[in-house]
Amino acid sequence: MDHIPRQATILCIEDETELREEISEELSGAGYRVVTAGDSQSGADLVSCCVPDLILCDVMIPGQNGFELISDLRASGTLAEHTAVIFLTALSGREHRLMGLACSADDYLTKPIDLDILHLTIRNKLERAFKYRDALGAWSSGPDIHLSPREEQVLERIGRGDTTTAIAFELGISDHTVNQYIKGLYRKLDVNNRAEATKIALGRQISRRLAPPAKNSAGKPER
Repeated sequence: MDHIPRQATILCIEDETELREEISEELSGAGYRVVTAGDSQSGADLVSCCVPDLILCDVMIPGQNGFELISDLRASGTLAEHTAVIFLTALSGREHRLMGLACSADDYLTKPIDLDILHLTIRNKLERAFKYRDALGAWSSGPDIHLSPREEQVLERIGRGDTTTAIAFELGISDHTVNQYIKGLYRKLDVNNRAEATKIALGRQISRRLAPPAKNSAGKPER
């Protein structure tokens, strides 16, 4: 089977331990980096820290169900725009399928899992995700954009969907100071609102993750 040309991170949210481990083994063997969660809260926490390229999500999981979880992650901006979502569930009815696709899921597969179909579906979704994030990174992370460390911190948190008050609290500065940084960022980035700034923030994050490690004078990666 063909492989994605670069390693992708897949988050599998599944409460059945045996199935979760089986999926993890299968996808790890195919060359993917796999992280797993057994409930909605753990899944949400992993989305924030590992920025998956694709999420495989069961619907009937502890905490929020899969539909609610993905809807909330989309609405809050926690889920990166390039992240694909595939529901894996025993709920095969038309109504449930429509609910899943209404959450902006990219596909809806029913159990028992056909591994060949799963692999092909993942490969197709990741190819599109990589094309999207490459285009986003190329558009939004040009070398002419030079930001100070504090501006980088503010922009990163804008990309994360944080409010002005939340940014101020985390960075230990006032709301007024945050607003001044945001105005300065808008001028530097030539944007007019948070939505446009968020796209640039995501593009810069993606570019940093894809960039090869810097090397020192001996030609070795810096630590």
